[in-house]
Amino acid sequence: MPPFKFLNMNRRGRIYAILLVLTLVVSAISIMKSVSRNKSNSKAPHYSFRIKDFTSTQYSGNFLVRQLHADEFSIEPRRFFVFNVRSINEIVIDHARLSVYLSDKITDRHVDLFSFDGGLFSAEKKGMGGEKISYPSNVGLITRAIIKGIQIEIYRDKKPILSITARAGYINLKNKNVRLKDAVFKNTVNGKTVKSRLAVWDNKRQLFVLPRKYIFYRSEHIPDSGIINIDLKGNMFSAVY
Repeated sequence: MPPFKFLNMNRRGRIYAILLVLTLVVSAISIMKSVSRNKSNSKAPHYSFRIKDFTSTQYSGNFLVRQLHADEFSIEPRRFFVFNVRSINEIVIDHARLSVYLSDKITDRHVDLFSFDGGLFSAEKKGMGGEKISYPSNVGLITRAIIKGIQIEIYRDKKPILSITARAGYINLKNKNVRLKDAVFKNTVNGKTVKSRLAVWDNKRQLFVLPRKYIFYRSEHIPDSGIINIDLKGNMFSAVY
């Protein structure tokens, strides 16, 4: 507003003009603070729950069934496109090493490999003493688990029979779907090996399913047709669906 016009205004007009300028100044300061706060918050991710050097052990009576070690276990807001939805979360595990111990004499025929029933990824968890374990109350709904680097060793009667490594694993906690990316399966008894860009764990049939189009390496004597199934005894066989 030019100075001469401001001086020619009546008293009421001058008051309105001063109030307008003050309002604009306050609004500008408030916006600048908000932008600065958002930039500061975006630099560091928000973790609801985090454990370094995480270990989880599961027994059946006195028999060790499963042992999981990880560099880090955390629960974070799940990202949808570019947004974080804080009421919907996911488990993130860095560099997981899972050992599973099987025995025809002790364990049941059905093996809860990824611990859906009463284990790490179940809705209700119990400690070694039977006490109920729950995540912090502010965590919210957990819908999936992401494993960044995983190594699985399957033992039967204390002897290693199957070794699995994968670049990443994705677990849908609602439908119990498990997908391993860039996975390598090796029968440690006979050395047979299969490599696939995708492997799917079938919890009902207790085996891994490797679609043919994703397989990029297989040892000799492994059929080069159809889908490759790998069970927890290390058997690798072809199947056509």
